Amino acid sequence: MPVDDKERGILIPEWRKEEPELTFTEAQRKRKLYARKLPLRVMPFDKGQSVHLHPRAFQTLLRIHSEGIEVGTSMGEGVAKYLGFGGGIICCLAIFFLVHPLLATDIDWFYSFIFCVSISFFLLGVVFIRRAFFSPSDHPTLFNRKTRQVHVIPLKPLNFLKFWEKGKPGKMKTYSWDNVTVR
Repeated sequence: MPVDDKERGILIPEWRKEEPELTFTEAQRKRKLYARKLPLRVMPFDKGQSVHLHPRAFQTLLRIHSEGIEVGTSMGEGVAKYLGFGGGIICCLAIFFLVHPLLATDIDWFYSFIFCVSISFFLLGVVFIRRAFFSPSDHPTLFNRKTRQVHVIPLKPLNFLKFWEKGKPGKMKTYSWDNVTVR
């Protein structure tokens, strides 16, 4: 039986209509999932209005300062090592299944299939390892209460074909809290 918003403590009704305020370019619609989907909820313009009875940060609240807070992503600052460890296990298993058919005396279509699947799993493991160790795991969003500014450090996506490059953060962008639209 589905639980409604009132039971979960959510005070903002579901929107699920066209975006009322933001406009996205075609390039943004192609690259970003949030630009293609309808917003689930649209926050009120009154930023003092409560949106939840029992707000939770789900470990995304990183630090509290006297003049502001740092909010990260659900991946957090320390979860990347688990992603790298999982990628390492996937790579080891893929290498085993890549070598095993080569040692077999009778190679049939099944070993060929396993070989192809192992290559794809090996590449997936490399992507996990690269994401974990060569790109920044989390750049927090900084909310400054004193100046009423929001500071965002965008992540630059890694180029799959240029595996030797290390991920770098983008240039910090600063916005006025009064002009930010939350989704």
